[in-house]
Amino acid sequence: MTKRSAGNASTSGLSDVLWAGVVRDSDVIQALEMQNRVHPSHDPSRFGRLTHHVVLLKESVVEVIAEVVSVR
Repeated sequence: MTKRSAGNASTSGLSDVLWAGVVRDSDVIQALEMQNRVHPSHDPSRFGRLTHHVVLLKESVVEVIAEVVSVR
């Protein structure tokens, strides 16, 4: 999970997101898959099941990379 300033939400493609959203064709997931290639048991298909979620908070953006996310 990554936390960063939401000050640039309008310029980073999040201007239409009201609270939570999904990043399509995520560069973050692609980067994670590339980093993982050094491991002998690397399986690129595992990363195809991941989704990049963003949640806009008052002063920050929370990013979650996961197969499933639930909010209760």
